[in-house]
Amino acid sequence: MHNLLSLLSAALLLVNFRAVVADEGHGGEPGHEHGHDGDHAFEWAASFDLMANQPYVWQAQKTGCPVENQSYADPSMMFVMVPLDNSTAEGLEAAEETAEELFEGDLIVVSPGFQSIMPGVGIQLTFDDEVSTSMFPFNVTKSGAYGIFLEHDPSEFEFDEHYLVSDGEDVEAVALLFEEEDGHSHGHTTECVELTDRPDCSCLTADMGEMNCENTTKVEEAYQYLVSNKSISDIFSPVILSMCFH
Repeated sequence: MHNLLSLLSAALLLVNFRAVVADEGHGGEPGHEHGHDGDHAFEWAASFDLMANQPYVWQAQKTGCPVENQSYADPSMMFVMVPLDNSTAEGLEAAEETAEELFEGDLIVVSPGFQSIMPGVGIQLTFDDEVSTSMFPFNVTKSGAYGIFLEHDPSEFEFDEHYLVSDGEDVEAVALLFEEEDGHSHGHTTECVELTDRPDCSCLTADMGEMNCENTTKVEEAYQYLVSNKSISDIFSPVILSMCFH
């Protein structure tokens, strides 16, 4: 039983590591994705169906491993939210010119914790280096479709929380627009997915035994064991697990 628990623990870690790698390609995002190869001020845009007077929170997190050395991918980010005719990809694309004009105009600097995000205004979100998650609460006065245009992909500022939440629940995009890769990247680093470079953290439970993070062959064997026995399912959360068993 002791060996089985260690085997399952090792496999669980690898499953999550692989999920994180897959997430780097943004394959888990919902909705329709469209790539752009033009020269835009924004790198990422998405449409959302928002409810009037519902509390929403935009979040940006420090990323990287080990946790004590985490930092924000950038100290700030340009942010624009505009009303849309509808939340389809076409509706989002129709608002690009408006978003561009707002990006190029005077930006309002917004600090975490203030209700200062509003539609139709160019905003510069500034992140609080004293906290691991900078939160920007907001609401809209009219229910409907809204487009959010960002200087950076929000996944660059995700560690273990979604970028947009409401009452503790993730708010997913309906349609997405991405800029083509321009040679720079931030956010999730390979430090958090390398099997041989794990920070010292507490065990999930004391009775799961010991696990040597250097023994990647054993971890791979454990993963293959669960795959072959169809023991892996969607219940495994694709969240970075900064843990090792010692």
